[in-house]
Amino acid sequence: MEEKADNTALMEAFRGGRQEAFSEVFRLFWPSLRYFAFQIVRRNEDAEDLAEESFIKLWDRHTLFETLGNIKAFLFIATRNACLNSLKQNARNQQKEEALSHYLRQDAEEGADLRMIRTELVQLIYKEMEQLPERCRAVFELSFFEEMKNPDIAALLDISQHTVRVQKSKAVRILRSALLKNSMLSAAFLWQLDQILATYWNG
Repeated sequence: MEEKADNTALMEAFRGGRQEAFSEVFRLFWPSLRYFAFQIVRRNEDAEDLAEESFIKLWDRHTLFETLGNIKAFLFIATRNACLNSLKQNARNQQKEEALSHYLRQDAEEGADLRMIRTELVQLIYKEMEQLPERCRAVFELSFFEEMKNPDIAALLDISQHTVRVQKSKAVRILRSALLKNSMLSAAFLWQLDQILATYWNG
């Protein structure tokens, strides 16, 4: 009972943004998280960097978590995804000269324009995201920015996968409606918007 009360107090302090609460959470999970990351990337420096990034992401969203179990799930899911992305990036870097040559043979100007459009759209989406209902925003952030899958989001937020799908659909509907009101968006912007949201929905 005493341990449960201590955990409740810790979570209240954590959601309240208390630095000492973050330090305690870091102390609880850092050793196992760093070891977990090392088992995937097999380099101590990379493992520490990736685990630290997960703690930063956690603190950026400290108001979302109800239990230490939620925190643990987020940290390990985020770290796993970051490690896998790092491995993929390293694999790509080994072939970067070939990829660069291929890229330069394509229409670089058009590619740069599309990247610019997508970057601006993501900025607009991030701005409009703040207007989403709290649960809807939490699902959107984890899916869109952390690239988490529906089962992982459901486990983290302690909701059903059906609820995750409903909230994702709601987020797409609200965001698309809000962005379509922007009369400055060109046809290219609107096409890219649909591409981005379709990728998010199918993620």
